[in-house]
Amino acid sequence: SSAASDVYKRQSCNGVELNHGITDASPEHSRMKRIMLKNARTKILLCTGSKFGLTYMCRTAGFADIDYLITDQHPGRTIQKAIEAQGCELVF
Repeated sequence: SSAASDVYKRQSCNGVELNHGITDASPEHSRMKRIMLKNARTKILLCTGSKFGLTYMCRTAGFADIDYLITDQHPGRTIQKAIEAQGCELVF
């Protein structure tokens, strides 16, 4: 493993939803991402604003499992509050 992968892990997802957190369509991808997040010191989620409000069958992580959520547009005040309340920094 490289030094960079030991420090942080960037992830993407299929959906980000208030009650279900970060979700993916594939059980295999979701499982692999959980393993990578478990082994990273800093966890970064990159997602477009189109992912907010979507839920897929596999829960990959909760907002408390991510250090930074970086997106291209504001997700709405309710989701922002939920993200920040769980210790995740929202960057848009």
